[in-house]
Amino acid sequence: MTRRFGSLRCRAGQVVGSHLQADMWRALLPCALLLGVFLTACGPLPPTPYQAAKGGGFGYAEEFQERDVLLVTFDANAETPGETVLNYALYRAAEIARDREVTRFVLLDKTLLRDEQVWHDYGYGPYRPYAVGADWGYYPPLYGPVPSYTRSLRYRAALRVRMLPDGAAPDPASLPLGSSILKTAEVLSKLGPGIVRPGKGD
Repeated sequence: MTRRFGSLRCRAGQVVGSHLQADMWRALLPCALLLGVFLTACGPLPPTPYQAAKGGGFGYAEEFQERDVLLVTFDANAETPGETVLNYALYRAAEIARDREVTRFVLLDKTLLRDEQVWHDYGYGPYRPYAVGADWGYYPPLYGPVPSYTRSLRYRAALRVRMLPDGAAPDPASLPLGSSILKTAEVLSKLGPGIVRPGKGD
C-alpha cells in the first residue's frame, strides 16, 4: 500500500507540474508574440537623406562667417557612412556657390565628428523578483522602477569654404595647408548621382 501510494503521489505531482507549466507558457505566449512584432518594427534606421536640418535634427545647415567664407555642416545618424556625410556637406557648399553665380570656391578645411551620448533613466514597468532562500518556481512579475538606457550616435561633417569671384586668382600663400580650389559645376556633376533625397532611397 505504501509503495502504491508513493507512486500515485509522484504521478499526481507530475500532472500538477505539467498543468502549471502549460498555464505558464499560455500566459507567456502573447508576450512573446508582441515582442517579436516589436523587434520587427524596430529595425535599423535608414541613412539620413540629403535635406535641410530642422529643429536641430539631421540634415545640412550653413552660415557665412565672413563676407565670402561659408561654414556648412551636415548632421546624420549612425547608419550614414562618414564619406556620405562629407559629400553631402560639400554638395551643399557647391549649391550655394551656384546660387551665388560663383564658379569656383576654396575648400579651406573639413572635419568629421562622431558624437555618442548615453542617458541613464528609470521607468515604471515589470521586473522579476529574486528568489533568495525560497524554492525555485514561477513568480509573477512585479511592477516598479526599472533602469533604462538610451544611446544616441550621430555624425557631423563641417566644411569651411571661401567663395572666389570670377577671374580672381587667390594668393597660394594665403591659403591654409591642404586646402584646394574646386569648380562648382564639377562638384555638382560628380556628387549629384549619389545624392539621396527624402523619399527617394526607399
